[in-house]
Amino acid sequence: MHRFPTTKLRAPRSAADAIARPRLEALLDDARRRLRATLLMAPAGYGKTTLVAAWTQRQTPTPAWFTVDPGDDPGDGDVAAAEARTTGWLRAALDAVWTVHDLAVDDDAVDPSALAAAVERTAWRGVVVIDDVHHLGRAAGAALATWVERAPEGVHTVLLARQAPSVPVARWLARGELDIFGVEALRLDVAEGRNLAGRLLPALSVDHADALVARVEGWPAGVQLAARTLRGKANPPT
Repeated sequence: MHRFPTTKLRAPRSAADAIARPRLEALLDDARRRLRATLLMAPAGYGKTTLVAAWTQRQTPTPAWFTVDPGDDPGDGDVAAAEARTTGWLRAALDAVWTVHDLAVDDDAVDPSALAAAVERTAWRGVVVIDDVHHLGRAAGAALATWVERAPEGVHTVLLARQAPSVPVARWLARGELDIFGVEALRLDVAEGRNLAGRLLPALSVDHADALVARVEGWPAGVQLAARTLRGKANPPT
């Protein structure tokens, strides 16, 4: 089996200025209880990975994690190759956490259906997080969709993407199997915005913090970028 760097198989560490987002973590909890999958879809800087990494810290059993790079997609020319490659990194993600539970993926799990069947034969019913799924083409997206649809009851897959991924979102929504967190959900609300702005710019008044967050339309990265410019100024104009 292909070996992957450990950095691709674990959630990234939270940034020092990361803020708690219990509002969104509660929505993730609810989706895990009810649905097969959750899709977080928004451009860079909305805190998708930071949010899910924090959420996974309190999930049991230990969640599996894989970060997709462009090289992980074999292209659309060979469906069998796409299935094998996708199954390979799903297996690697599971193996990375299953060692904690003294489990192992069956050697014959060489496609997404077989992998799902192998998981069915274990007691593991956890979360699988796939970050940056927008890098996957149609064939790999179809293989990932097979995993999502055939994984055992109680296994929840979280997909993170900067743009619409190559998975059957409309079909899953129609079946009531998927929840989507888009830009509107991921924007900072008033409390989150004040928290972040206050931590980055302690001298900023509440009114100015609210104005700053409104100016960047709740974009977390926008608040951080503005803070770099405004740091050292007391109640700067917004």
